[in-house]
Amino acid sequence: MDQYRPVRSSPPSLVSLPRPSGRSKRGAWPGPEGAWPGPEGACPEARPGARLRARRVGAPMPPRGLLVPARFLALTAHLVLLVLLGGDTDPPVRASLPPDFSAEEYARAQRWLWGALGGALGLLGVEFVGFFSGVSMFRPGQSLFSLGAHVAAALGLALALLEDWDSGSFWLLFGLCSVPPAVTEALLLVSVLGCRRRAF
Repeated sequence: MDQYRPVRSSPPSLVSLPRPSGRSKRGAWPGPEGAWPGPEGACPEARPGARLRARRVGAPMPPRGLLVPARFLALTAHLVLLVLLGGDTDPPVRASLPPDFSAEEYARAQRWLWGALGGALGLLGVEFVGFFSGVSMFRPGQSLFSLGAHVAAALGLALALLEDWDSGSFWLLFGLCSVPPAVTEALLLVSVLGCRRRAF
């Protein structure tokens, strides 16, 4: 009768079961040190100093909260000084003329000065449109460039009011401080509005 007795197989031992390894694929089991495995044995986010190194990438820029009001103040100061100079053009016109000038020469010099002031006002309007529409308000590069140019223009116009510069100096300020930021602003307007890209 013993030869017909069924043979019972012993249950598998828990010790013989395979334990999860720390080199398993992502999402299976955590590694031996408690970090989820990755391509190098640990998740990149879990490695010490990973976030610190990520924050150091790129050049440091001033905070946007300071650039926006500073640029607005520079644009406004430039606008106010242009209006003040436009209200009294006699000192710069006389400074650019010889002592014995005629009425025709005075009118020509005044038109020459009005051309510089009117061009600066027009380009300043382009920048105000780009600024208030949000196209360049939150672009640090354009804001820094415009801020520096208009601060220099405001300082130059203030010196022109105090020292009675001639009309040629206003054309120099127009070419150096009004044209370059207005050109970059116009290119931003075309790229954002024409190509329908995001402003920031």
